[in-house]
Amino acid sequence: MGGTSDLDGVEVALRRVTRNATIIAAVASGLFVVLAVLVTLAGVPSLRDWRVLYFYGVVGVSLAAVSFMPFSARKLNRGKMAFLRTLQPRIREASYKRFIGPQVVFDNGLVFQQFSAGGRGGPTGWLFSLFIDSSRQVMIPSTDQRSKWARGFRPLREKIGLISSKKGPPASQAALEAIRQRLGAKKAFSILDGHPPTTYVEPGLPQWFATAVFFDNRWYSKGTEALDLLDEIRRFLADLPSQDFSGPLGLADRSRFTGQY
Repeated sequence: MGGTSDLDGVEVALRRVTRNATIIAAVASGLFVVLAVLVTLAGVPSLRDWRVLYFYGVVGVSLAAVSFMPFSARKLNRGKMAFLRTLQPRIREASYKRFIGPQVVFDNGLVFQQFSAGGRGGPTGWLFSLFIDSSRQVMIPSTDQRSKWARGFRPLREKIGLISSKKGPPASQAALEAIRQRLGAKKAFSILDGHPPTTYVEPGLPQWFATAVFFDNRWYSKGTEALDLLDEIRRFLADLPSQDFSGPLGLADRSRFTGQY
C-alpha cells in the first residue's frame, strides 16, 4: 500500500505549485501597476477619451484576475489533497507528475489522474486507466510505468472501441452510465486501445490499454464516491477486451482486433 510519505510528497509538490502561482501573481501585478504609473506620468489624454478609459479598465480587470490566481490555486490544491487522503486506504503508490498533477496507482491495478481538456478553464474530471496483458490479466504498474506503457499505444492506429452514451456495446454503455450516475458526473466515455495480433509485444508489457473519463469540474470533492466505485470501474475496464465493437456499436474499422487474442 502507498504510505503516507507518498501523499506527503504529492502535497509538497502541490504547495510548490501554489507558491509559484503566488509569485507569478505578484510579479504580474507589479508589472501592471508599473505600466499604469508610467502611462500616467507620460501624460495621458483626457479621461473622456474612450481609449484611455479602456486601457485603465483592462489594467484593472487584469490586475483583479491575476490577484485571484493564488487563492484559486490554493483552494483547488487543498481539494485535491482531501480527495487523495480519502482514497489513501486503497492507494498503492502516488506521485506528482509535471503538467499532469497527482497520479495514483490503486491496489487493484486501477490508475487515476486528473483529466483536463482545453487548458486552464476547460472541463475537468476523473481519468481512470487499466493495463491488461495478453492473457487478460490486469497488470499493476508503477506511476513511472504508467506513462511509459501508455506511450506504447498509438491512439490513432490501435484504437479498438469507444463507449459513450450512444456508442459501444449495449452492456458496456449501461455499465458506464451506471458508474457515471453514481459518481454524479455530467458525461463519460471510455476507450479501449490494443496492439493488433501482428504486432510483437515484449513480455511484461500490456496488450490492451483501457481508459474511462468522467467529467465533473468538482471531481476533487467526491472522494467517498470514487472510493466506493474503484472495484466497479476496474471490472468495467477489465471486461472491455471481451466486448464486440464491430458494426455500428463501436469502431467498425477496428473490429478485426476483437476476439483474436
